[in-house]
Amino acid sequence: MLASRRRSNSSVLGGGVINDQRGVALIMVIAVIAILIAITVEFTHGERINLQLAANARDELRAHYMARSGVELSRLLLSFQHQVDQIQIPGMENIAGMLGGMEDLAGGSDLAAAADMLGEGGGIGIRLWELIPLDSSLIQMFAGMAGEPREEEIGIVEEPTLTAFGDFDGGFRVEITDEESKVNINQLVGLSRQVRVALIQLMSLLQDPRYDFIFDEADRHNVRMTRPDTILAIRAYLDESNTLSNLVIGEDGPEFVSGTGDATYYYSRYEPRYEPKNAPLDSLDEMYMIAGIGDYFMAAFGDRLTVHTDKNSVLNVTPQNMRDLCLRMVIASADPMQGAHLCGDEALMSELWEQIQLQRVMMPWIGMTPSSFRSLLEGRGIEVDRFVWEGPNAVFGNTSRTFTIESAGQAGDVQKKLVAIVRMEGSPLGRLLHWKEK
Repeated sequence: MLASRRRSNSSVLGGGVINDQRGVALIMVIAVIAILIAITVEFTHGERINLQLAANARDELRAHYMARSGVELSRLLLSFQHQVDQIQIPGMENIAGMLGGMEDLAGGSDLAAAADMLGEGGGIGIRLWELIPLDSSLIQMFAGMAGEPREEEIGIVEEPTLTAFGDFDGGFRVEITDEESKVNINQLVGLSRQVRVALIQLMSLLQDPRYDFIFDEADRHNVRMTRPDTILAIRAYLDESNTLSNLVIGEDGPEFVSGTGDATYYYSRYEPRYEPKNAPLDSLDEMYMIAGIGDYFMAAFGDRLTVHTDKNSVLNVTPQNMRDLCLRMVIASADPMQGAHLCGDEALMSELWEQIQLQRVMMPWIGMTPSSFRSLLEGRGIEVDRFVWEGPNAVFGNTSRTFTIESAGQAGDVQKKLVAIVRMEGSPLGRLLHWKEK
């Protein structure tokens, strides 16, 4: 035994290999377990990603159709609105006369203004799309499946309120904008009446002195475009003729007269060269192709411009905000420069806006009429332009047929936004003019 130990020790000291294999299995097991753990973690992580992608795709589809539901519900409401606008109530003028006769008893002009709102054309002028809030809670109310809103979502206005909508949390919210409260650029070409109306509106919109810097600075080609230059460039881009027009102010208001300049002048001198469209615009994005139009111009005036209203439409006189009120006051003023100056009078603008809101309180969700707006301005000593109220040059109306629908749908953490522009003509739900997904 002692001899065998000595032989073993001598084999180790001599550099021989030990034949004892104990412990190798444990190392192999640990290695295999580590590999399996790595594979399992990778597989689990991949499956979690796939599951989340599937959930997001599911919620995206739900959010899309929630937003689509908002669009279709809005079109249904606007269909009712179109029918209401055509209703003529016999004896409405008598009711207006009674309200007007109570003015002295009331000690003010509020009832007289309300009488004007009722007594024009025998229509009631109810604006259903302002009266009825369009969101998913309306559907839930009729369907009887209203759920409790999640606590973290209560009070949010910008996003839909998430409630139990069927078997998932979701919602939609809709905002409807009157396109006929905006200035239609495409009306700068066509019949003389339409052109003059659009010209008055556009000149009034650009008159605001707060945006003088846009027309005082040179563009990227070192060319400075004044307000009249910009208007002429817009018309030249749209007009079928390649001859520049001239802008003159006559006794009957502003108008275009034939000129001799080349309409391609703005586009043939620079790189890349291109030709004017010589046709109506299909979207406001095309405005950037017109000389003198850039980011500053569109940021200042883009939300007040449109290309989607009917060629015979007029500006809806009911202002949506203070900026709308300023535009309408400039258009209505006998001196547009004075009207633009009055827009800077905060006290006057606040008084006019409060008066409009007071009338809306007395007659909720009933829009103004051109005569009530004129009475409002004349009552504050503002001289109005006699050409814009009636006859072929009338620029104001109190009904609309073209609307923008912005519907935001949300399911889970996914939100989809759809923008549709419809004109209430043709089918009961109107004709779709524009569709965009965001």
